[in-house]
Amino acid sequence: MKKILICLCCFALSFTLFAQENNSNYDNFLEYKALAEESFNAADYTKSIEYAQTALEYGNSSLADLENNAPMDQVAQADGATPTDETTKMQSEIDEVKSLSSEALAKKALENIKELESLGGNTNAYTKNAYADSSEIYKMFNDEYSNSLTNSNFSLDNTSYSTGFQNSIYISTSAIGMKESINIYDSLKKENIIVKNDTNDATITEIYNSSMASLADHDFNTVDSNIEKANNLMNNIKDYTISENIHNLAYLTYKNALDNKLDATLKGKAYNMLYQSQEALSMKNYEEVKSQSMAVINLLAENSYATPILPKYYKVRLLKRRDSLSRISGYNFVYDDIKQWNEIYQLNKDSMVNPANPNLIEPDQLLEIPTKMLELRDGEYVVNKEYLIVKGRATEAPILEPLAVRLEPATDDMVAEEPVTDEMVTDEMVAEEPVTDEMVTDDDMVVEEPITDEMVTDEEVTIVEVEVTEQ
Repeated sequence: MKKILICLCCFALSFTLFAQENNSNYDNFLEYKALAEESFNAADYTKSIEYAQTALEYGNSSLADLENNAPMDQVAQADGATPTDETTKMQSEIDEVKSLSSEALAKKALENIKELESLGGNTNAYTKNAYADSSEIYKMFNDEYSNSLTNSNFSLDNTSYSTGFQNSIYISTSAIGMKESINIYDSLKKENIIVKNDTNDATITEIYNSSMASLADHDFNTVDSNIEKANNLMNNIKDYTISENIHNLAYLTYKNALDNKLDATLKGKAYNMLYQSQEALSMKNYEEVKSQSMAVINLLAENSYATPILPKYYKVRLLKRRDSLSRISGYNFVYDDIKQWNEIYQLNKDSMVNPANPNLIEPDQLLEIPTKMLELRDGEYVVNKEYLIVKGRATEAPILEPLAVRLEPATDDMVAEEPVTDEMVTDEMVAEEPVTDEMVTDDDMVVEEPITDEMVTDEEVTIVEVEVTEQ
C-alpha cells in the first residue's frame, strides 16, 4: 500500500512539474507573440522579427511538450495517434506567428532596399550590384509570398520565401553599412581631411574593394568587419586632423602676436602651452590638444592679439582689369601667389559657365577659397576691410623645442641684451645677395593666358563701364 501511495505521489509531482513547465513555455510564447504584433503595428519590423522568432522557439517547445506527454485518443489511427485539441490549437497559433514573421521580413526587406536607394547605393560602383541582387531576390520571393496568401496556403510552407526575404535583408543591410561608410569617406575627402592618393586614401580604397568582393560572395561577416575597420580609421584620421588644425590655429595666433611685439611674459606662457599641445598631438591625446591650443588662443585674445581670419568666399568683381583666377589667387587675403589659381578652379569648376574653361568666370560669381595653408577662413570678402595677414604663412606649425628656462617678466636685475654695433660685424659675415633680373628664369614666371574675343561667350555678363577702384 505504501509503495502504491509513493508511486501516485511521484506521478502527481511529475505531472505538476510538466504542467508548470509547459505553462511557462506557453505563457512566454503568448508574451512574445503580443510583442511581435505590437512592434509590427508600430512599423518596427526589425523588433517584430526578433520577437516573432523568440515566440516561435517557446511555441515549438510548448508544442513538443504537448505531443510527447499529452494523452492520446482512445482509438488509434493507421498512421499513428491523433493529437489532442490542445496540440491542434497550439499548431494554429504557431502558424499565426510564422505568418506575422514572414510579413515582417517582407516589409523589412523592402524598407532596406528603399533606404539603400536613398543613400545612393543603387548607383555607387561599390554597392550597385548588391542593390540589384537584394531587389531581385525580394521581388522573386514577394511574388511567391503574395500567391501563397491568395491561395490561402500560407501556413503550409512559408520556409522558402521567409528565407528569401532574410537573404535580401542580409545583402541590403551590409550594403547600407558600406554605403554609409563611403558617404563619410566622400565627405572627408571633400573637406581635405583625407587627401587623394595618400596612404590613408589607398588603405580605405583597398578595404572597400575587398568588401565589395565579400559582398558578392555573401560573406556578410567579413563585409561588416571591413567596414568597421574603415570607419575606425576614418574616425582616427578626422580626430587627428581636427586636433592638428586647432594646434596650427593656435600657432598662427601666436605667430601673429610675435609679429606685433608680444611681451616676454605672454610669449613664455603661450609657447609652453603650444609645446604641451604639440606633445599631446604626438601622443594622440586630442582632448589635451584642444585644451592647450584653446588656452593659447584665449590668452592672446584677452590681451588684444586676435586670431587672423581670412575670407572663405570671394565674389568676382568688375575692375579696370577684370578679375581672373590667377589675379584672385594673387590677392594677399587669398594665397598671395598667382600660381595657386588651380586650387580655386578645381573646387569651383562645377559651378562655372564652362567647367572646361578656367578663364571664363562671371562678375558676381561666388567662389569658395580652399583652405590651403595654415589659416582660418570664414565669411565672404568685404571690400575695403583690412584683413590681418600673417607673414610667412606655412602649411603647418613648425616643431617646437621645449624651453630650457621658463620665461619670466623682465626686471632691472636682468642683463639687457647687448645691441649689435658696426664693430661687431666682421668680414666673415655673408652679405645677402641681391635679386637681379638674371636670377629670374622663365620657369619662375607664370604667364596668364590673355582673354581673346574667341573666349568670350554670349553667356558672359555685359560689362558696364563704371568708376571703381581696384582693391
